[in-house]
Amino acid sequence: WHVQTPLELCKAWNKQRLRQVPDAVIDEYFQSLKDNPPQVEEGFVAINSVLLTQKEFDWVQVEYMLKQR
Repeated sequence: WHVQTPLELCKAWNKQRLRQVPDAVIDEYFQSLKDNPPQVEEGFVAINSVLLTQKEFDWVQVEYMLKQR
């Protein structure tokens, strides 16, 4: 699963943590994943994107996709 989270949401969640990661590190990793997203060639059977901007996570879709493998 490739969880796609907006940068601002990542930073908002980070601010709620007891041990926060510096914003520069979040920016670097966010850009790295944007420039080099996961690829099937890396050994994954499949890559399924999950957008965390959806109001509700669609577990039915996840279960369906898991059964397809």
